[in-house]
Amino acid sequence: MCASADFFFWGVSLRKNYGSGYSLQSLFHRGFSLLSFTQFQEYKNDFKSINYIFIGINEYYFVHLYELYDSIFYKNSIMENAMKKHWETVYETKNPDQVSWTQEKPKTALDLIHSFGLNKSAKIIDIGGGDSKLVDFLLDEGFENITVLDISEKAIEKAKLRLGANANKVNWIVSDITQFVPTIHYDVWHDRAAFHFLTAQEQINSYVAIVNKFVSNYIIIGTFSENGPKKCSGLDIKQYSKETLTATFQNEFEVVNCFTEDHTTPFDIQQNFIFCVFKRIHNKA
Repeated sequence: MCASADFFFWGVSLRKNYGSGYSLQSLFHRGFSLLSFTQFQEYKNDFKSINYIFIGINEYYFVHLYELYDSIFYKNSIMENAMKKHWETVYETKNPDQVSWTQEKPKTALDLIHSFGLNKSAKIIDIGGGDSKLVDFLLDEGFENITVLDISEKAIEKAKLRLGANANKVNWIVSDITQFVPTIHYDVWHDRAAFHFLTAQEQINSYVAIVNKFVSNYIIIGTFSENGPKKCSGLDIKQYSKETLTATFQNEFEVVNCFTEDHTTPFDIQQNFIFCVFKRIHNKA
């Protein structure tokens, strides 16, 4: 019941902030995104706050919210487990030349990172990096604070084997991105072809909440464009345009540049991507 009280606390707070035009489920989704992935650890044992929030709350809505929490939590757990199983199977059974996203050299990512004029101590995270070779090139260039996150433990094992002793210079994280709770702030958040696998709005909200809280400077997002594929690795994806990507991150970041480019897969198939670079808005009016 304590966790449910926390969730209701966020729902009430958001009702106050956003007005009464939102349904209980809509408010809950917004609260779920914030609580689960940015402040759950801070509030889950705060019994004084929980007791305070109980004062004046209509029990009818609390019961229904609790039931809603149970059903959504169960549904999300099933989805997360299925996604993890899918990607573990992919990386256990396929080599780099058998998957469409492989790049021998991630030139676009490197060019964009170079354009920021970073020092070598900049904190860079590669989301869905798996066994991507971006980390190889960044290490070769002398970057010292690199993190690679992937849902697949097998993908990260492959990358570690490829890098050998250099793997010890990297912070490796096995996690679903929507469950990721960073412990540091990142100067650069790079995501090529991971974000577009988040097709449910609550997943997207969770991702954006994490970025808003833990990215200090730049985001690089690469997804399939509206002229690109509608599926990848047998899974549905969400296509983006400059306008929809910009709208997704506009509350805390301004767009610096967006462009499309074709990626040639190992099977000699063209896939159209859109890349957008965003910069943190440090002085909002």
